[in-house]
Amino acid sequence: MTKIYYIKMKKIKINLKKIKKTEIDLIVDYLNRGKVIAYPTDTIYGLGCLATNKKAINKIYRIKKRDKNLPLLILVSSLSMLKKYCYVSKKQEDYLSAWTSDVRAGHRMSRGKPVSFILKGRGLLSNELAKNSANLAIRLPKNDLLITILKKVNVPIVSTSLNISGKKNINNLDNLEKYFKNPPYPPCQGGRTNSPFASASRRRDGTPPIVRREKKTELPDLAVDAGKIINLPSKIIDIIDINNIKILRN
Repeated sequence: MTKIYYIKMKKIKINLKKIKKTEIDLIVDYLNRGKVIAYPTDTIYGLGCLATNKKAINKIYRIKKRDKNLPLLILVSSLSMLKKYCYVSKKQEDYLSAWTSDVRAGHRMSRGKPVSFILKGRGLLSNELAKNSANLAIRLPKNDLLITILKKVNVPIVSTSLNISGKKNINNLDNLEKYFKNPPYPPCQGGRTNSPFASASRRRDGTPPIVRREKKTELPDLAVDAGKIINLPSKIIDIIDINNIKILRN
């Protein structure tokens, strides 16, 4: 016997060229309440939450089936926010400034492919972001919607691709529930299952118990549908050693 649990997900459709205040307020409310969102970034669809919320970050790892030893990227609204959470030398700041356009507009990235940087973190965010490293992958997004949201929550937000880890990125939110549906939990010895939601009742005649296997589909709490997005992930540059800059993803 199998019972399927569906974790409820709210879905809204938005027009990126005409964002409504009520839509921004809803997204900000979900983030502030420790929820996980699927949302359009300046690159591809992403999964996000406040980078200060350990519980929400762990939920992202579960949704993606991602190894917790693999770090998550974060977004910031400005160079000043980046400097609050990362150590930035004068030389590093000069390098970063070459990638920013209008300082008064929030230090948004200049034209071209969005770029994420690897910097040494100050340890002010959840250690779930990068368990085996003090470094952070961080980006100043080229997107007015994201900048507005980041300024309202006033902390960095997680931005990781919306997909099962290792699988192709999702370019639209159609059938998102079906995509993230978990396979049945494999049985263990004695007729039990690995599912924390499984239960078994032993028959009176002593025959093996009837196992009720329950499958759990864990989803984002909010899906922000902006239609089909066909972009590429950001370029990633390691500038921790500013004298030995490394391009990790072009």
